[in-house]
Amino acid sequence: FFGKGYKYQNSDFELQYIAVEDKWQGKGVGRSLAKRIFTIVRKSYKKCVVKTLISTPINIKFYEKLG
Repeated sequence: FFGKGYKYQNSDFELQYIAVEDKWQGKGVGRSLAKRIFTIVRKSYKKCVVKTLISTPINIKFYEKLG
């Protein structure tokens, strides 16, 4: 996997992207990774902003399911 995030404005965190190799997709790896990231972020930041490509609606659904 790989990803990037940083402190955004004030006490917000921006998750720019996370990615999982094709062979690991659909096995819960990305979901587990995102949940862990959000758990860590919630301890230090008020809000986590997530960016995704508009051209990939499957990514939007992925994050919406996570809350």
